Amino acid sequence: MREADSDCLRRARVFCDSRATTVHHIGEFIAPLAIMISLPLSLVGVIGVLFFTGDTLNIMSLIGLIMLMGIATKNSILLIAYVILARRDHGLDRWNALQIANDLIGEGVPMVEVPQNTGGMYPERLAAVLPLLDWVGLDVKGPLHAYDGITGVPGSGKRAWESLQLVVQSGVPYECRTTWNPALFDLDALQDLGETLVDSGVTHWALQQCRAPGLAASEGLPPVVETLGERFASFSVRRG
Repeated sequence: MREADSDCLRRARVFCDSRATTVHHIGEFIAPLAIMISLPLSLVGVIGVLFFTGDTLNIMSLIGLIMLMGIATKNSILLIAYVILARRDHGLDRWNALQIANDLIGEGVPMVEVPQNTGGMYPERLAAVLPLLDWVGLDVKGPLHAYDGITGVPGSGKRAWESLQLVVQSGVPYECRTTWNPALFDLDALQDLGETLVDSGVTHWALQQCRAPGLAASEGLPPVVETLGERFASFSVRRG
């Protein structure tokens, strides 16, 4: 009996310690309740899947259940932490904070350092998450007049340039990247793109040579590109 009581006390202590640790890291007392509630709710999906598949609660399904509990706990902690950060530091309401947190978690953005790589196709979403980002890598596919032809998506150039302006004006550290394929736009168009980026306020540009059949990496990029790079505070050439 004493051993059973001692075991119960140890379990209770572990539970209280884990809750206290969560409260300490998150900074709120109520938030950990939402994290713990997510665990029994995840069992609903497990029971449903076992019922519809006709499977039993065996060792394999128990392993899956343990993994599910870990994933549910991690996602709940990240979601709560992002919501608290968005509401406390950026003044967002609860609903918008939840939407942004869900987008960040869906993109696999880590919690401590928050970088984001994007093609800029959804400027309205980018505008919503920019205040929470520590760094942005923006892919600029080519000059505006050739953008839709490069991507095969009508209107993609306009949306990419809207995202570019958002990033430049946000004050968030960033890098614009372009992979140059002469088959898509020639050297003159590349120079025009560089000038346009400078006029748009871009200070960090990385240019990469396209690795494609018929394009030898040893040929490198034309010397004029290096001269163009002098217009930027930070410029790098990445050869395939």
